[in-house]
Amino acid sequence: MGQIVGSALQVSNDCPCIVDLVAAWLLPDAANVRHYPAVIERGVSGFGVFFPDILGCTSFGDTVAQAACNAKIALRGHLELAIGYGELLSEPSNLNALYVDADIDEVARTLIRAA
Repeated sequence: MGQIVGSALQVSNDCPCIVDLVAAWLLPDAANVRHYPAVIERGVSGFGVFFPDILGCTSFGDTVAQAACNAKIALRGHLELAIGYGELLSEPSNLNALYVDADIDEVARTLIRAA
């Protein structure tokens, strides 16, 4: 299960996809891989995720960790379709510089690997 520590998200082994971010720092081609910031918000019956840089790309999960894992799948699918339609991809924003509306019950921010 995921655990929120400060504003960072730590995820245990039940969600190995988040380990991609840590692994990217160890790989020689890490500079060529985009990581898009995702905001995880508390919902009525779980946690929603949205990408401020990728309009319309959202996901959901019963737990913070599940929402983050589902966000990776949503981001990859969204980017594949955008590329297929010839759309230009925006550059990822700085995770700490994101503006999030005060009405959003934000519980975490994380970076999701695009590839």
